Amino acid sequence: MDWESLPRLEASLRSGEIVLDYSSHLGVTMCIICVEFQKQSITIREANHILTEMIPALSEEHIGEVIDMLKEADKERRAEAD
Repeated sequence: MDWESLPRLEASLRSGEIVLDYSSHLGVTMCIICVEFQKQSITIREANHILTEMIPALSEEHIGEVIDMLKEADKERRAEAD
């Protein structure tokens, strides 16, 4: 196998986001809150707490997306409880 021809994946933590940098120069940025919440590794409360600490590092647009995601999850959780 020619290992040199495979895309190289490097991950680093920067300002609360995981940055995945492929050698092909296609950068993909993933929010750690979104990743961990979707994996169900953190609760709504924990995600909200982390969000309040990360607000300075996130775009206004993404903050809104995270809040909407958490609101929807809370709405679903409440509906299941009824």
